[in-house]
Amino acid sequence: MCRRNHAFTLIEIMIVVVLMSLLAGMVGLRLIKNADRTKVRIAKTMVNGTLRQALEQFYLDNHSYPTTDQGLQALVEKPSIGPEPMDYPEDGYFEVGLDPWDMPYQYVCPGVHNKNRFDLWSMGPDRQSATVDDIVNWRSK
Repeated sequence: MCRRNHAFTLIEIMIVVVLMSLLAGMVGLRLIKNADRTKVRIAKTMVNGTLRQALEQFYLDNHSYPTTDQGLQALVEKPSIGPEPMDYPEDGYFEVGLDPWDMPYQYVCPGVHNKNRFDLWSMGPDRQSATVDDIVNWRSK
């Protein structure tokens, strides 16, 4: 009597491994693209939302925005360089961190683009200022 062995051949196993690798690669690429989009959304929220609102609150309290020299650090602690804020809260306005690409947010006041206010931006994924991927407060995307 002839017994037939019911096992997979090496070729069959290799085909399954290759197909699973391709599928995993496609899923991985999709996750990476979603992570990039999420970082952009976070930066937009900070530039056009949270940081902007903290700067507006600073303005309401002190009748001016922090100077370029004072920078965004003026939201964290009372500036040590003039002009001194008139009404500064004990715990500051906002703890400014780094953007999603581990770079500091950029701030200029008075702004080049917003002449009577301030320019605020993240350098974006390429970590370079004045490029197309910058996330800025002077144009809407």
